[in-house]
Amino acid sequence: MLLRSVDHVAFTVSNLERSLEFYRDLLGLDVILKRVWDEDYVRQMVGYPDASLYIALLKLPGEQGALLTADGALIPGQGNFMLELIEYQQPRSDTGVSQINSPGNAHLCFIVDDIQEFYRRLLPTGVTFISAPVTVTAGPNKGRQAVYLRDRDGIVIQLMQP
Repeated sequence: MLLRSVDHVAFTVSNLERSLEFYRDLLGLDVILKRVWDEDYVRQMVGYPDASLYIALLKLPGEQGALLTADGALIPGQGNFMLELIEYQQPRSDTGVSQINSPGNAHLCFIVDDIQEFYRRLLPTGVTFISAPVTVTAGPNKGRQAVYLRDRDGIVIQLMQP
């Protein structure tokens, strides 16, 4: 068996609508689908017998992402990136934000055309940046500009400019 492609990356968020303000309105991702998943298969898969998940699927502008059929079925795009944001309506969790160096922590990296413009545009919105954009001085990304920031739930997002 071989892995064929990445379908999506998912993050659990505390408030889906607030997260959409960040990913859709500030970063510019397009919403493909938004609905509550409370079917039995979902409850079995996540291991919570009472689970109810409010989920949004997003795609990068200009990418095919997933398609919706007339009956509401989702057809994933072939090889195109999708971001899934999940708000557990039931059961709720109150665990805090992990640190960047915490085992199990992850980050999502977006390639941008103009990192300084992104930084200037996001700074007044209250987005928490770990630092200002820096120049990568070693390794395979040498010469690129990069910055870490946190979304509204503390999830680390990296922006990188070639």
